[in-house]
Amino acid sequence: MRISTGKTELQTKQSSHSPALGLGIGLRSTRRKKFSTAPARWTFFQIKEKAYSVGLQDLNVELPVSVIDEAAVYLRIPKGELMKILGLKPSSVSTWAKSPDGLLPPNESDRLARLARITGVVEQALENQEDAIDWLSTAVPALGSQKPVTLLGSDGGARLVENMLMRSLAGVYA
Repeated sequence: MRISTGKTELQTKQSSHSPALGLGIGLRSTRRKKFSTAPARWTFFQIKEKAYSVGLQDLNVELPVSVIDEAAVYLRIPKGELMKILGLKPSSVSTWAKSPDGLLPPNESDRLARLARITGVVEQALENQEDAIDWLSTAVPALGSQKPVTLLGSDGGARLVENMLMRSLAGVYA
């Protein structure tokens, strides 16, 4: 019998010689590979849609390098600018793209997932994709006249953007 616990899959085997709970049934468990509900290849749109509700930051996934291109197209910013925001070197991205699996390392994947998550939060708050992309790409005085998207490469910057957005939606301007 197989039992899925969310993170691992356990295999149990009945045994007549090791009683469990006095019922004459013993259970032996062996670890299996990690269990994941993630798709084989994430896209920027999937990350944006799922990250906030599922907590993608906890999944510790490695995203395909192609998600960088998808994010740049989706957000309507040049790929080079997006890579600078995320702290990615073009030579490193090229190396990762040429690797057999074509995946970003975990830290870089986390930064890209954060960008997608905040994009999703902004879209939910403004109830419109166009307005969200415009807001992310427009200098905001409360953020020191910086574009919110430029702050999303760091955890602190993402929190600042998210908090500022929530304050402005609540009518608190500071």
